[in-house]
Amino acid sequence: MAILHRLIGNHDRRQQPQPIFGSEHSADECLSEMVVDFFEGGECGSSSPAGGFFDATEMNVEETDCTAAVGEIRRMVALNDGYVEPYRELLVGDVMEAAASSSNGDVSRRRLVMILRELHHDAAICKTKWGGSHGVAAGDYEFVDVVSGKIRYLIDTNFPAQFEIARPTIQYTKILKSLPLIFIGTAEELKKIVRIMCDAAKRSLNLTNLIVPPWRRNGYMQNKWLGPYRRTVNPISDNFPTSTTKNTTHWQVKCRWIGFDATSSMELNDNASIYVI
Repeated sequence: MAILHRLIGNHDRRQQPQPIFGSEHSADECLSEMVVDFFEGGECGSSSPAGGFFDATEMNVEETDCTAAVGEIRRMVALNDGYVEPYRELLVGDVMEAAASSSNGDVSRRRLVMILRELHHDAAICKTKWGGSHGVAAGDYEFVDVVSGKIRYLIDTNFPAQFEIARPTIQYTKILKSLPLIFIGTAEELKKIVRIMCDAAKRSLNLTNLIVPPWRRNGYMQNKWLGPYRRTVNPISDNFPTSTTKNTTHWQVKCRWIGFDATSSMELNDNASIYVI
């Protein structure tokens, strides 16, 4: 158990979404619970841990050449390979410009939404949240989406980090490097990429005698972007206005819960936290 506690305490925090706009529960708690379930369900090296997170069909696989997988991913994310919708090309340019304007090229989700809305895109923070069932662990995740007519574009500003695994093989590393740092695409495109990455991760982990953890299985990964979600628009910038007085600042916040709009007021004072009401 001492090893288990060290694993929980030292888990790579880059894989955990940072809560924004009053997240309902801590991502740290969810991750710790998954790690505990993972180790208590079966020891490392066991071929059949409890909980349905692993099955014997995932063993005895051989690493295959990654050329086809890399080509498929690049085809889906490339702008210069065939026809690209004019709006999508515009959106990609605006997102890249927003990222380039940040000091280190890493733009926060909130700031990205603010910039895109200033450029008249229907952008919002999306938070998915799902319960555990059928061998899929519960979890939550946050990313950005942009709606244009009937098309919904999903944007993840740190996409490759979501697929990092322990002791990756050479072939898996090649596939991982083919992913764009910032993913911009439709739900269907993302679903295909997640499937490719999860299949490759399974092979890589099996070849190094590691069990696929619940947070890298296809069902869990699909839910991160494609599960039930709440869409939140918050116009507050990263640099909040300051004042020498104790006056309260009033903001108008527009919330959308899966298509249902509502407008409410939010008050901020010197000691206030930011929540969506």
